[in-house]
Amino acid sequence: MPADPKETAMCGNISVQAIAFGNWTKEFIKIKKSLLEFRATLNDRKKASTAVVVNPQKKQPARQRHNEL
Repeated sequence: MPADPKETAMCGNISVQAIAFGNWTKEFIKIKKSLLEFRATLNDRKKASTAVVVNPQKKQPARQRHNEL
């Protein structure tokens, strides 16, 4: 019985798909790690911000320099 051309093509693409999936998985793991780090940073900031009152009206240094010129 001759092999079905569709099946042969699919089998040939499996390695390409596996490589692409592996690359995607690596990127996903990187993104997940960075999100966890970001969440930890947010939690640290949240803990720090309870003790510090932030003044929203405070000007940024770039604006101050612009006003001085």
